[in-house]
Amino acid sequence: MDVVIRELRWDDADAPISNYYSLLDEAKEDPLFSITQPHQRPDLPSEYR
Repeated sequence: MDVVIRELRWDDADAPISNYYSLLDEAKEDPLFSITQPHQRPDLPSEYR
């Protein structure tokens, strides 16, 4: 198995943020879906802070 270690890039956050947003959409459809969510959906630039 080869392992490569590299610097972290901004686009590394795209997949986790996209997944989080999809969970927010799912929680809206099913209020019993158990994730902690903000009162208002955050915008993408604030997710990078």
